[in-house]
Amino acid sequence: MLTAYRVFIAVFQVALILLIFLAVYFVASQQVRVEEIGEPDITFDGSSIILKVPVKIANEGLFDIKDITLQYQLRNSSAEFLEATEYLGDVNGGEVAVIPLPVEINLTKLYEMESPNFYHFFHYDKFKANFTLSLKYLFNMVSVTTRYNTTITWKPPVKGYSIGKDYSFLMNSSGIYVNVPFVLDTQSYLWGNAILKGYLLESGEKVGAMNASAQLGEVYHGEMLLHIWNYAPLLTHSKDIDLQGNITLFNFTFPLKWKYHWGAPLANLSYEIDGNEFHYYFKNEAPLSLHLLVNVSYYNDGTLVQREQKEINVHSGEEVNQWVNIPAQKFNKVVISFYDTTTHLSYQEVINL
Repeated sequence: MLTAYRVFIAVFQVALILLIFLAVYFVASQQVRVEEIGEPDITFDGSSIILKVPVKIANEGLFDIKDITLQYQLRNSSAEFLEATEYLGDVNGGEVAVIPLPVEINLTKLYEMESPNFYHFFHYDKFKANFTLSLKYLFNMVSVTTRYNTTITWKPPVKGYSIGKDYSFLMNSSGIYVNVPFVLDTQSYLWGNAILKGYLLESGEKVGAMNASAQLGEVYHGEMLLHIWNYAPLLTHSKDIDLQGNITLFNFTFPLKWKYHWGAPLANLSYEIDGNEFHYYFKNEAPLSLHLLVNVSYYNDGTLVQREQKEINVHSGEEVNQWVNIPAQKFNKVVISFYDTTTHLSYQEVINL
């Protein structure tokens, strides 16, 4: 009886050693391996960007793989970006499984970490990804750890934005309302709207406000509205205007700055009395045509002496040189006024002699 028991123990030990040998053999011969780490599928849940990295694990051995965990570190050229551990599940013997590894980028942490430049919200990057795969084999009697390296491309939420040079505008008693082409290019996994608000500054002083709304998840082509309330100098002088404000995306606010060149519709307006004529000059540096009614009125001590009116079509980039006859009667004041029938632009100057 004792001999039979000893024989049983010996056979069991041999069988156990054989099982362990087979398990180690399958691992050592790479029949249990990570075959591929693919390109990530990117989603957005409102607070985090999730890179679902497909990890292809082949288990061509006889036994099931249990308790697969994957520890990973993402680094760019300057610093460690992210480190985490994820549980991936099991792979049965003789199977090849593709398991999506969720690499979660918490935008709140990223926003706080990268303030005030917010580099990865607007720029592509390459991350070196180090993966450490841990698994248990042969009824949890064999533990295996392997390491893999790959490169993951970071695609920023905002790919780009720009404003156009052309514009259209309307004028009323509260100022000039300018519509400027605006483009916002964001990743397709985003949803919702971006809100842009800010001010227009000329020589450091606020001359107006700006606002826009854009659909996320596409290349949005729309318009930004500029409301210029201190507009008089901008009708006769082309200037560079600073657009400074913030764009809000999924509850995060980012500063934006543009340098915008304003083309004056009555650029370099000048006038003079030349002999028996009144001469005025300007250039339409706005990106649109004007249909102007020009009035030149002559007064003597507040009494209208004579009025000359001309209707002029002025294309963008066109210069205007006009001469108007002056009255034979005495006058001591000239009022020149411009009105555009399309944009309702209205401007006048008074010349006291």
